[in-house]
Amino acid sequence: NASGTIAGAAVSNVQVTCVTTYTVGGNVSGLVGSGLVLRNNGGDDLTVLSDGSFTFDTALANDRPYDVMVFTQPTTPSQPTRW
Repeated sequence: NASGTIAGAAVSNVQVTCVTTYTVGGNVSGLVGSGLVLRNNGGDDLTVLSDGSFTFDTALANDRPYDVMVFTQPTTPSQPTRW
């Protein structure tokens, strides 16, 4: 509830809300082909080009759920199936 001036008009009520956010990421290993796309929460797609760590672009607020899935399987060459 501070005050100030914006473009010549008085401002008498300012409210600041702080939100803690976190990024979702992980590590890929054993990637042989190309075209791997991971998806978080139904739309935050991330193309993974090689083994190593990754982080999705969209940060999530504290206590928000996340759901990471393989959206597009890598190809060229086809990937071995591991059970």
